[in-house]
Amino acid sequence: MTTEDPTAWVVSKSQTDFGVCTDADDYFHPQEIHPPGASVTETYYFGFSIPEEKVFAFVYLWLHPNLNVLSGGVLLYQGRKRHFLAANYHNWLDFLSAPDHINRDNGTVTLPNGLVVKINKPFQEHELVFEDKQADTRFHVFQRAAMPAAVRGGNKHFEQNMKVEGELVLRGKRYRVECHSVRDRSWAEHRPEDSIPVPPYSWVTLGDENFAFNIGGFDDMSQYPDHPGISVPAKLFADGWVCRDGELTRIVSCTRKTVRDDDLIPLQHVVEATDKLGRQYTMQGTTVAGCPVGGWKNIVMQQTLMQWDVNGSRYWGESQDVHWHEFERLFRK
Repeated sequence: MTTEDPTAWVVSKSQTDFGVCTDADDYFHPQEIHPPGASVTETYYFGFSIPEEKVFAFVYLWLHPNLNVLSGGVLLYQGRKRHFLAANYHNWLDFLSAPDHINRDNGTVTLPNGLVVKINKPFQEHELVFEDKQADTRFHVFQRAAMPAAVRGGNKHFEQNMKVEGELVLRGKRYRVECHSVRDRSWAEHRPEDSIPVPPYSWVTLGDENFAFNIGGFDDMSQYPDHPGISVPAKLFADGWVCRDGELTRIVSCTRKTVRDDDLIPLQHVVEATDKLGRQYTMQGTTVAGCPVGGWKNIVMQQTLMQWDVNGSRYWGESQDVHWHEFERLFRK
């Protein structure tokens, strides 16, 4: 167990103001900027999709700088999968020597499973390359900025809507990739592994070239009539923003209810939100593809590709729905 707040990393330091960062923050940081503790992490998340084919790609890098351990990999799925090992493709490595795989001069990360992540220009363009010849699976995509980075108030975490273009070959079938996806980046934050008795926490994103939306927060437990053993946080909404025609604005209030199947996989999110300018958003996201993500033994994260209706307009996006043990134990049928 740890003395650190096990949920602090999901909650923004400010829900009304944006933080600031520099180009250097898009690269792995030097050791000296990180606080002490084994749970301190630095992360990169990239996704992309072919919505009409119900295909989603999940790419993640996870550094524990004080341990010098790097984890990461690739998950590719089509439609709905009940286990990450049942995905169309899965290749994840947990225990790599960070200095052997991170080029500190240019930021390039090269994993032995075939994944290469390059920073061509910080906050402007990233290049993702992957190949597994035996599985006849590979991709080469560019992620280019479609909006400024939305930096959380603690100045250690941001999201950014990206235009993604390139090609995916999945088990021999070729796909053209042309979509939008919100990337996520964090550093110098404790992420304790404690198993905590809280509701599911969802990180929800969606958008296109003119509109992007992101919220993070816990489930509204009023949808569960009886929830003994679940400690409901005083604030369910943690953080959020909206970008409309290049203008970033904070989300200041939000509620989210989730319809789940018997395995607790999200089928639908229903969201009501208000931004700092008083604009309201009535939203409904419906799952078209999904797969659990492994890599952290005290949680399960349901990664889903969703079609969204926002005030009558249609968008594609995703949900990363995190469950800890107690919720699964009490509510899985």
